[in-house]
Amino acid sequence: MTAERFQGSIFVEASPEEVFPYFTEAEALATWMGDRAVVEPRPGGKFVIAFDDRVVEGRYVEVEFPRRVVVTWGRHGSVRLPPGGSTLVVTFEAEGSGTRVTIVHEG
Repeated sequence: MTAERFQGSIFVEASPEEVFPYFTEAEALATWMGDRAVVEPRPGGKFVIAFDDRVVEGRYVEVEFPRRVVVTWGRHGSVRLPPGGSTLVVTFEAEGSGTRVTIVHEG
């Protein structure tokens, strides 16, 4: 069975230094994804997002300010995609007056 892969990107009118915390600071992360978050942005640190009745759990694998974040990803209680069952790679690249945020989700 081949692992699924999703890739997408978006342009954000802000510098990489301004965008990066939206993946590493709990309050900022919760403003756009979920109701609350618990994060420890260091290799091996917690990455937890709660929204509605679902909880996504994983661990930070890489944190390279302001260029790249890698976390494992999965749903609490899921057999199909358990916590840490997939990997999310987020890169931040300066582009003109803003940042190109690219997300690759595998597994």
